[in-house]
This record gives sequence, structure tokens and C-alpha cells, in this order.
Amino acid sequence: MHYKNGREAKQGDMVVNFNGTITQSGILHSLVAGSDCCNGRLTMPTASDPYINIEDCLHVDDIAVATVPDTTAPKPPLTNAAGLAVLAALVVCLVAMSGCMTESAQVVTPPSTNAQGVVVGPQTNTVVTVNTNNLILDCAGIQLIAMGATMAVVDQDQTAEPEVRAAQLSLGAALKGANPNTVGQVMASLGQSTNAVMLVQMGKITQGVSAMEQQLLAKYGPTVGGQIGLGIAQAVYDGMTSGLVGQP
Repeated sequence: MHYKNGREAKQGDMVVNFNGTITQSGILHSLVAGSDCCNGRLTMPTASDPYINIEDCLHVDDIAVATVPDTTAPKPPLTNAAGLAVLAALVVCLVAMSGCMTESAQVVTPPSTNAQGVVVGPQTNTVVTVNTNNLILDCAGIQLIAMGATMAVVDQDQTAEPEVRAAQLSLGAALKGANPNTVGQVMASLGQSTNAVMLVQMGKITQGVSAMEQQLLAKYGPTVGGQIGLGIAQAVYDGMTSGLVGQP
């Protein structure tokens, strides 16, 4: 079973379903050997995974480095100019196709008595949140950028690998509430390394995060800025984690 450019399809590959236009992206699973139609499924942040034809897909690594014609040739690093340009385009495509959906809920605070003995309330407030599935899909592009930047750090300077791993662990701890620093503080520290390679590659992440945050605030509104920030930070963490897979 092979992708559009002849690369062998494997369970767990991150792919983009590409048939004239980018229509879906996700993790490949449930391969059906011997079938030429609907022979795989993508894990998507939706209620059910869509059926796809694997021959209409490309592996996300091939898109990132723009090596569609020949995947047997040595693969350039994910962080070359062509790869970053394609990643930037993929961010736009993913954001455009994810939908602008928010959810709102009425939260009623029961009546209470204040210090002066006056009964206050009940009060009804409307709480707006971003649809979680859409936010995950919106942040997929920054996850790819974080993965590529992390891989580039290790490829270009092995001495920087402990620093990028420490940054990844620090961000994960902040997301779980186990780090005394806030998620925002950890994210800001990514672009402040004294290592030249780390500074350049992590700078690409912070620049992408800034652009993505502004884009999503314009899309969903400033009232959900906190949720957007956490969603982007989680995507960066997931991307860095993927970029460190296989490293000692």
C-alpha cells in the first residue's frame, strides 16, 4: 500500500489527504491490505474518522520538505526554506478549513448574602469557549512547525539537544500545572537561548505562535484568549515531543 508518490504507507503516519486540494489531515490507521478504495482511515478531531483513499494522500514529511517526485533521494532537513514555506501554507489551509465554531453556556450563580447582610443575586453569566475540536485542528500547523524546528536543532547541533529537551519538559510541566512558571513564561523563554541553533529554531516557533495567536484571536474573539493560548502551547509541546522521538 503506497501513497500518491510511491512511498509505503504505514500505520501511525501523519498524512494529508491531497486530491487537487488539501482536504483532511491526521494520523493514518485501519489499513485494509488488498483494497484500492477506502483502504485506510484518518484520526481526526471529529466524531468519526473519515474514510480516505491512500493513493490520494501524501505523508506529511514529504509535504514539509517538498519532495513529492522522489522519496528515495536523501531528504533535506525539515527546516529549509521550501519546507518552511510549505508549512506556512499548510497552517493557512488548516485554519481555513477548520470552521469558526464557539460554544456558549449560561452559568447561574445562586443568591448569596454579603458582609452587610444584603442578599445578592442570582446572577447569570454567559461563558464562551472555543469548540475544542476546531481549536485542535487550528493548531495543527504550529505543531508541525514545532516538530520541524525541534528536529532541526538536534540535526544541526547535538550539544543543544539537552536544552531543547529541557524546554519541552518545562512546557509539559507548565501545562500540567507542575511548573511554578506559567505556560506563557515558558513559551516566552523558548526564543531566549544563548545557543545559536536553538535561538534560530525556537525563534521560528515563537514567531509562528505569535502569528497564530493573532489569527485565532481575530477568528474567535478576545474573550477566549486564555483557551487559545493554552491550545497553541499544547500544540507546541506535542510538536516538540514528536521532534524528539528517537533521540537518545
